[in-house]
Amino acid sequence: MQKISFLAIDISKHNITAYDGKKSFNFPNERFLPQFNTFLSKNFNKNFLVIIYEPTGPYSAFLEEFCALEKIKVVLLNPRKVPRLLEVLGHRAKTDGLDAKALYEYRKLISHKDIKTLELNENLQKLASLLSEYHFLKKQRVNFLNYLETLKFNPWGDKESEKTIENMIFEINKRLKEIEEKIKKLIKKEADTKNKVEAIKNIEGIGFLTAVNLFLFFERKKIRNRKEAVALVGLDPIIYESGKRKIGCRISKQGDSYLRNLLYMAAMCAIRINERIKKFFVRLVHRGKPRKLALVACMRKLLIIALAYYKNCSQNLAITS
Repeated sequence: MQKISFLAIDISKHNITAYDGKKSFNFPNERFLPQFNTFLSKNFNKNFLVIIYEPTGPYSAFLEEFCALEKIKVVLLNPRKVPRLLEVLGHRAKTDGLDAKALYEYRKLISHKDIKTLELNENLQKLASLLSEYHFLKKQRVNFLNYLETLKFNPWGDKESEKTIENMIFEINKRLKEIEEKIKKLIKKEADTKNKVEAIKNIEGIGFLTAVNLFLFFERKKIRNRKEAVALVGLDPIIYESGKRKIGCRISKQGDSYLRNLLYMAAMCAIRINERIKKFFVRLVHRGKPRKLALVACMRKLLIIALAYYKNCSQNLAITS
């Protein structure tokens, strides 16, 4: 059996730096990565290659698309780990080459469950792009509304500025409605997607857009169990201890902060209209738990219930197919 080869990739805006354990190579970060593909074809068997990289937002999109099309296995490394790896390895400087070497050293800690095959789903990619734009515009709308409030209470404020900001808010609201319609059309394109989103949305307290965000989170992260889901949203508890001193316990907040905010709003709604969550919340408060802690527990419970509904739909689809 052929031995698995590892290749570490550090990604920047214009280039990707590859390290094979002996030498570093630089390639343009462009669509389909033609030069990088030629390099791989000459030096590696793609069936036995594993690429280690850290996701860097939009800059890693070309590499992810390439790996999905070529069926190359990957290991996604949390970007927070690389600076710490450099410190452990004794590097004081930070360059693309050193980052690639640090990523390559991480291969010693990789297990089989860390190695994944990326899947390219055009509808999911479009859905993720629309949700990202929706989130961005909502943040901008809040900023504009706050600034408009400032202008209205400023005796020396410019009226033309108020009109300009109001027009911008109007255009943002218009675009947000357009995005919602596009998301609904995308969801209806695939019966599997529609069924999963509807199942999650049936949980009282969870709205349509929160259901879509949860579906996309489960689908893209390939969530295997509740423990993984809770950790990736940052709702897992962490304890700080030093000797006999126990500093306290809180949630890690090391996951998806936007999804965590959505779950917070969903939990606030669920403790009023969802009988199951309401009873759970009241029971925790009566046991002496702080209301904030009880609310976080409700967020976690909503996430676990949503995952169960999602998994149930996936299993039903597998049985019918």
